[in-house]
Amino acid sequence: MGIAISIWRETRYAIRTNFALSNKELVLTSSADFYATWGNFLQHYFPYYRNLDKDNQLKFCNKTREVLKSIDIVGKDGLEINEEMRVLLAATIAQLTFGLKINFLYNFTIINVYPSLFYAKAYDGYIDSLTLKEKSITLSWQHFELGILNEKDGINLGLRELSYALERTVINGNKFDLHFGSYINQWLEIVKTDKNQFEFLSFIGLNDNIEHEVFPNAVCMFFENAFEFKEQFPSIYAHLCLLLNQNPLNITANYSYQKTEFDNYYLSPLLPQKVIINYKHHNWHWTYNLLAFCPIFVPLFVYLSVLPNNIISLNTLFTLLVSVSLIVTVLLNKYNKQVQMFNSTFKLFGFNILGLVPLLLCVIITINSLIPIEFTKKNEHQISCYRVINEGGGRKSYSSRYATDIEVSFTDHYIEDCMYARRIDVSDIDYDKIDNASVCFYTRRGIFGIEYITKKEVVYNNEFSY
Repeated sequence: MGIAISIWRETRYAIRTNFALSNKELVLTSSADFYATWGNFLQHYFPYYRNLDKDNQLKFCNKTREVLKSIDIVGKDGLEINEEMRVLLAATIAQLTFGLKINFLYNFTIINVYPSLFYAKAYDGYIDSLTLKEKSITLSWQHFELGILNEKDGINLGLRELSYALERTVINGNKFDLHFGSYINQWLEIVKTDKNQFEFLSFIGLNDNIEHEVFPNAVCMFFENAFEFKEQFPSIYAHLCLLLNQNPLNITANYSYQKTEFDNYYLSPLLPQKVIINYKHHNWHWTYNLLAFCPIFVPLFVYLSVLPNNIISLNTLFTLLVSVSLIVTVLLNKYNKQVQMFNSTFKLFGFNILGLVPLLLCVIITINSLIPIEFTKKNEHQISCYRVINEGGGRKSYSSRYATDIEVSFTDHYIEDCMYARRIDVSDIDYDKIDNASVCFYTRRGIFGIEYITKKEVVYNNEFSY
């Protein structure tokens, strides 16, 4: 089930990134043609684009084109959306995510554009923008255009609302840029604990620390008033550069983020060498598929292969499973707190005992049987009694799907607690002689010390019959 859900999600994203029908005429062109057609337009109308060298301008155009693939841009109240408007909207997302690996805003598939202010029932009034939890972003074109034209006033509707949507992708938890999602909470905490917090909030146009508005408003100042931002609030600015992996003041190096640029600033806290990736906000991770896969695969593998072919009992396996799960939980607990894949040690243990460790034990036992560390040993044991497995409508049935027709016991109680290893696969056994027969086991020990069976033979009066 987990694998199916993962495949379905990836399929949905693939569909979205290839069938944004409203922009199809723009995205059906090649990357080179898109750059040739729209490069001069962006050079003239999009300030951020001008300071990029040719290679990064091409990268920016590719990002813009990918955005147009992923999202429909729809005019409302009679507004007709032309190609220039589409490119400017997509370029704003490309600017915001230029330092990140993502090329679009996950889960958001529509940008609705009104000519000016529009009525929102939830607010019982007219507003200039609205972003829902997922799927749609709504903007006033008049106010978006003003943000593009006035590039130094720190007010940019497009950057503000699209930044909120970017932050929203993390809160939604389905899929987002891991670098950004792993550091956004730390950046917000840095704002909260900064000694000049209230001056900063005033700088970005807020009267109070309204958490969902801090990042969007800060982004506007970050791109439009970067010099003053850095001089007044160097710590918050530096960590925002790390968060978005770009520095708007570094115009000589394509806005790239370089930690050394802040070495002469007294930052609190100091910049980390790199962002430590964590999965705190993830609703799903590929490893969770083990919880669906292992309860089906592992019991079958153990029943069909491990127990019949290894000198190991169910009790031993269960004890091994629990003890190894405890050890792995202790070893991974520190790492788990760092990456925050599970929000408690108990959940980590549950994942280990139901998913990771059973699979790990199967791999270990398989490797053990492939790499022997001693020569084959021969052991012969006298049969004391036996029972036929899967008795059917006739006298005896030899149709066991697991090919273990007879389970024998020995006079010396050899492998008494390993009933599956005591099963003999025979189709022509002589039941008249079996009461005085023996079973010869050929065993050897593998690299992990587990003894396993390579061959079983039934012995009648010192003659072998398999």
